[in-house]
Parts: sequence; structure tokens; C-alpha cells
Amino acid sequence: METLTLLLPVHNRGHLTAGFIKHVAKLLPPRLALEVVLFDDGCSDETIVIASRAWPEADVVTLNGHAFWGGSLNAIASYVQGKVSQGKASDYYMLCNDDIRFLDQKNILAGLKAVTDMALVCARGIMVSHEDIINSDETPLRPEWKPEPAIHYSARNGRFIPASERQIVNVAPTRAMLTTPKPWLHAVAVPCSIPHYLSDYWLTYNLNKLGFQIAHPENFTCLVSSETTRNPQKAKTSNWLVLKLARIKGCITKTSPIYVPAWISFYRQDHLTVIKRLKILSLWLLFRISNLAFAVFGCIRRGQGN
Repeated sequence: METLTLLLPVHNRGHLTAGFIKHVAKLLPPRLALEVVLFDDGCSDETIVIASRAWPEADVVTLNGHAFWGGSLNAIASYVQGKVSQGKASDYYMLCNDDIRFLDQKNILAGLKAVTDMALVCARGIMVSHEDIINSDETPLRPEWKPEPAIHYSARNGRFIPASERQIVNVAPTRAMLTTPKPWLHAVAVPCSIPHYLSDYWLTYNLNKLGFQIAHPENFTCLVSSETTRNPQKAKTSNWLVLKLARIKGCITKTSPIYVPAWISFYRQDHLTVIKRLKILSLWLLFRISNLAFAVFGCIRRGQGN
């Protein structure tokens, strides 16, 4: 029997976490044995206790409470690498956020069918209310619900734009990502300067540069809660001035998705190699220019002496 390991970073929403574990267990095909690993990012409530009741065999990896998604990705990579070195790796790994729900078993089967050693199979999300997530078993797919577009990151200008045939998908959210162990063996560590809401882009972008392909199977979608416990809530007002002030505040608030230094940091981290090469080149040019200047100065001095 093959094994699928569910990788769940968690923080202070035990009933949601427990509900998601039961949800996945119910949808998995019989040929797959389920293992669950909880990455506890400083839960201050009974999340781990509640989740462990839902799956008593769950492993728990304790983080420092400030890992967020990026630090959790680094911990997951270390965990999978450890399992591989011990010869205990699972056949499949599914990284998930606990505030999502799959529509039915067909969703997961579509994702599993697309898994290869060189594939990052990422579900496209459909943003819904938190109530729709809680009642997902009774929530039919509505015509107005459309999956988010696939994303292309342009290294030229640092922008994230909808992917197309010319600008192929090279980053993806990892709220539901199916892989074999192989991508985690090559995962590039998420720097601490990359905030949690860009960390999944950082992971998938760098793996894509190493040759791993991001796949979005047509039927591999999930419902995503529009609310989370670790992001600031949007200003609930139609007042133009209040909305503008909220946006300005977001640009200087580190946990905000529009925090300007975060995007600059992503762009700068992506270009660190180029920047280092430019620095080396500039030092080399400075050295050659100084040598040339000394040679010219020496010639002038000798000419004056004669």
C-alpha cells in the first residue's frame, strides 16, 4: 500500500485543523494510507490536542512561534530530507493549509494523477466565505466561483502577473501542493527577509528554476477561506479616505501583503547572484582602472624628468 503524508503547519485553530484532517481522510482513495504531521508554530490553545484526537498517530514538529509559512516550509524540507535519509519517506507528500476544503474525491484523484518526481502539483484556489468552508460538505459548487489564475513571476521587473502561453506559470500558492519526496530534497531555504505571504512563491519559483514543473490539473481545485488568523483584516468601510489610509498603513506594516520592503526583498533576493557578480566586476574594473592610472601617471612623471 502506498502512503500519503499530510504536512500541516498549524496555529491556534484546532477545530478547523481537526476538521480538515477528517476531511482529507474521508476523501483519500483506499489504496493510500494516510500519515499526518503537524508543524506547531507556537500554538497557545489546544490546537495540537484537538487535532491529535482527530488523528491520534499524528507526528508533531514544534516550531518557535514566529515561523509562519516560510519557516514552516524550511522545517518541512528538513523533515522530509530526514525521512529520506532514514529510508522512511512516503510515496506522496501533500502540503496544505487547514483553511481549505476539496470539493470531492475527484479533486484529490486529479492531483494524484499528475504527480511525478519533477512536478509540483498545486491546487488552484476558489475564495469563499469562512462559513462555506465550515459547511463545505453541504456546499455545492456555484457558477460564480472561479479558480484563481495561474501566476507568472517576471524577474525583469519583479511583478506577479497572470500566466500565459508566452509567460508560463513559474510560481504558485502552496495551500495544497502534492509532490513526491524529490522536490523537498532540492528546496531552497526561504530567507527570513521573505514574508510568509511570499514564501510559497519563493519555494516554487526556485524549484521551477531547478527544472521542477508547476502543474495545475484542471480538476485539482480547493475552496479557500477568505479569513485567516495571521493576516490583518481588510478595512470594512466604503469611506474613500479610510480605505486610502488603510492602504498606506499596509505599505508600512510588515504582516501586510502590500508591505513594500517585502516585494523589494523578494526581487533583491532573486537577483543576489547578479548583484554579487556586478560587485566583483566593478571591483575588477576599479583595479584595472587604478593600474592604468598609475601607469599613465608614471609615464607622465618620466616624461617630465626627461
